[in-house]
Amino acid sequence: MWKLLKSFIGKDVYSSKRIMLPTPKFITFYNGVEKQPERRIMKLSDSFERKDEVNLELTVVQLNINPGYNEDLKKSCPTLYQYMQYVEKVRTYKENMPIEEAVGKSVDECMAEGILRDFLIKHKAEAIQMSIFEYDEELHKRTLLEEGIEHGIRRTIRKMSEKGLEAADIAKLLDESEEDIKRMLDLPE
Repeated sequence: MWKLLKSFIGKDVYSSKRIMLPTPKFITFYNGVEKQPERRIMKLSDSFERKDEVNLELTVVQLNINPGYNEDLKKSCPTLYQYMQYVEKVRTYKENMPIEEAVGKSVDECMAEGILRDFLIKHKAEAIQMSIFEYDEELHKRTLLEEGIEHGIRRTIRKMSEKGLEAADIAKLLDESEEDIKRMLDLPE
């Protein structure tokens, strides 16, 4: 960010001459539990409801940092590697104890083993709070249920379409708008 701001210093932003900007790179680290590839490109436009008028595109490189993925990257960045060690400890303990206990035990073990030690000494309370309260298991379960229901509905609509029913007919059968049916037919599987 500082580099970007420095590039504007002493330049007239109202000039008709184009101001060249540093090329941004967007990266996200994936450490969720669903299976993901080691690396994938995500596009903002994949989330647009209407794809016919895309005036903005943003691509983000997602790097999977779970065990077994991008090991060279984690070797070159000890903090990232240690963060994944911490996450794995929490996941392991969470299987047999409440999340609060799992996080507390993981933090204490990591500090004793030198994993993220300096950070955890300074920010132990915040790290525990974030690890416990950022993860809402009930919300996650509800979200998975809703996603499953929506997926089932989309599959049903696609099968009806494959059997020759038009969007208008499907909309009448399901008591939905024709626009919603068309939108669901356009969504990726």
